[in-house]
Amino acid sequence: MNGCDTEKRYNKAFRDWLHELYDVLDFPDPEAPPAWVRELFESSGRVPPDRFAEIAFKRNSTYITEAFTRVAATVHTQTGIDLSAGNPDLTFEHPSDELPIGLVSFAGSPIWSADPPKIYVDLAEAVQSYLADRHRKVWPLCPLHHLGTHPRVAAGQAVWWCAAGAHESEPII
Repeated sequence: MNGCDTEKRYNKAFRDWLHELYDVLDFPDPEAPPAWVRELFESSGRVPPDRFAEIAFKRNSTYITEAFTRVAATVHTQTGIDLSAGNPDLTFEHPSDELPIGLVSFAGSPIWSADPPKIYVDLAEAVQSYLADRHRKVWPLCPLHHLGTHPRVAAGQAVWWCAAGAHESEPII
């Protein structure tokens, strides 16, 4: 038996596990799993779906909380609006039969992304919508064009993108 056969069996076991997770949890996409899922498989093997859901939820909750803290601090600095003071709008729903992978949302906007920088983009978009809806505030503005920007991933980083100038305005931090 050579190394190539072992690698093929390993990759098949990984793909089979991804399909099992997807069948039970509807996550992750077996064709494009986040890198951390492969790392988990390499370190722990076939984690059962219910345990995987708890690991994924805890991981996403940690990243989303960190992103929220940073984005809320920027909002406060730039607008004076304090989003972090006992914010009831950041909600955590643990994995359940209805939500097999769990859910974190801000002001009713679900954050489905599983990896930064997309988590930052989704959260920034939710915060931006919240500010527009509840505070009638367009945030942030492009310093060059004085128009609202939109979150997106550019060159692997979460950024505020100015459509008017087709350029990155600033990183989402």
